[in-house]
Amino acid sequence: MTPCRRTPQGLRCDEVLDAAIEVFWRYGYQGASLQELTAAMGINKASLYAAFGSKEDLFHRAVARYAETDMAYALRALNERQLGTSSEPCFATTLRHSSTR
Repeated sequence: MTPCRRTPQGLRCDEVLDAAIEVFWRYGYQGASLQELTAAMGINKASLYAAFGSKEDLFHRAVARYAETDMAYALRALNERQLGTSSEPCFATTLRHSSTR
């Protein structure tokens, strides 16, 4: 995963993305307000925009982090060909794409 664009002193990109994942998981993209996101992430709006660019960019980064961490087992299973179904190539491609965005 690429680092945050600009990080205020002490900001750990992975930690704030994990916090954002929780907010997006709980409220969805539309329901997650900047106030809820910044409170959970422990940063202000200026730091969010400096590090991620926009709420949409933050969401894409959070989804990519989720795919890299929480869904990594599924990608490993697909890569090891443990799921011999016809949906395997499509699902594997989707996981790979979401983790590189």
